[in-house]
Amino acid sequence: MSLSRRKLLKAAGTLSALPLLAACGNSLPDSIRPGGDSDVPTVHVVAPNITLISATNLIRAIQAWNGGEIDSDGPNTRFRISLQIIKARDDGGVTASGSPPTWSYFRRGIDAEAAAGRPADIAMLTGGIFTLPGIASPFFGPLNDYVQRDRSFLNEFVPQAVDTTTFGGRIQAVPVVLGAGVMAWRPDRFDDAKLPPPPAAWTWNDLAAMGQDFMTAARARNKQDWWAIGEGVYTALWSHLMAQSGGGVIDMSEGRLSLTSEKTRAALQWWRDLAYTHRIMPTGADMSYFDMTRLVPRKNAALHHHMVYSGENIGGGWKVQHSPSFAGNANSSLYVMDVMGIHGKSVQTELAYEAIKALAPYVALRSMVPAWIPALTHVENPSGERPELAMVEERVPVVLEALRNGRGTTTLPWTEVGTILQRNMIQPLYTDELDVADATERATRAVANALPGVLV
Repeated sequence: MSLSRRKLLKAAGTLSALPLLAACGNSLPDSIRPGGDSDVPTVHVVAPNITLISATNLIRAIQAWNGGEIDSDGPNTRFRISLQIIKARDDGGVTASGSPPTWSYFRRGIDAEAAAGRPADIAMLTGGIFTLPGIASPFFGPLNDYVQRDRSFLNEFVPQAVDTTTFGGRIQAVPVVLGAGVMAWRPDRFDDAKLPPPPAAWTWNDLAAMGQDFMTAARARNKQDWWAIGEGVYTALWSHLMAQSGGGVIDMSEGRLSLTSEKTRAALQWWRDLAYTHRIMPTGADMSYFDMTRLVPRKNAALHHHMVYSGENIGGGWKVQHSPSFAGNANSSLYVMDVMGIHGKSVQTELAYEAIKALAPYVALRSMVPAWIPALTHVENPSGERPELAMVEERVPVVLEALRNGRGTTTLPWTEVGTILQRNMIQPLYTDELDVADATERATRAVANALPGVLV
């Protein structure tokens, strides 16, 4: 039975009322809690306590498997699946300001599970928090061996996202949930500046020219607090530019840090030029980096990069448009948010792979921006068998275009790695403390020192 977007949005709004408080392991439903009595093997899944929506969909998927809704053979005929939510920070304040959840703390929680007799077979890394260090380390196990035998399963996932979960030629995990990068703009600001809306196809040079026209109009009206473009706290433009240019934190094919690559540095230079050359974004002399990231919620910016991920969190008054492009490159970024893979220390990998084949499509199908191609196909040609994307109608074509033409990335600003980059690379660029060459070298050392044995 098909769900309308209105009904699906309403259902999404009630998620917090469900008894699925992911931050507390003992609040999990008995049907999926570890240690239950069963005559069949148990595949143990672990996930961090990051996002309620991801946890909700994962819990529902496991309940559907154990209850016989997925497997045609019925419940518990081959194996059951259990879930344990692992704390990702010692104070549990994963959404509070300050230090983000840490990879080392999450790993210690998994080790404690193993010591208690519940070794992990599958890990679902949610919210993009641990995706990069998880993929670029021995954390995930022999998924590559299984997909070589059964490539048809992996072919049903967005190729750009699969590329981002492939490290050194080995497929480490299956992408499940994506975030689609778009450019958000405020119609009232454009109307005030007597400017036409952003075109469907545009370049960063077009944005710079438009931004200068906007700044001229804003200053003529004595709007000194208005800027053409603002940074976002969670959907940073610098992260999007790094992905779109083909640069990033790590060269996934070679397995080495690539912050000092020509592509990464060119993207960061462009980000800095928005402030210091084009003068359409504040500089460090105009306001602090933190205040600059608040331009968007204060609605003092006409444009900002936005990521459609888990809800209509863009706020009222904003519209979305395709991102500008560099000549010959993809016009968007695809943020790999949730991934699922076999844990490197699993002793029942055959069953773990079978469980992933059941769980990953189920979770992806119910996600706002799924990585599963059959779900996307339904959005374009609804069959009445699957839900539609839970977003405002006019945003759907923009998101679908991003999925077709995007470039995958795991560089997310609110993660542990992203925080290191902001402190050591982005803020020094913003305040003019360092140039791009020095900032990227400094960030390379900081990332390598913070995650020893993960990124080389």
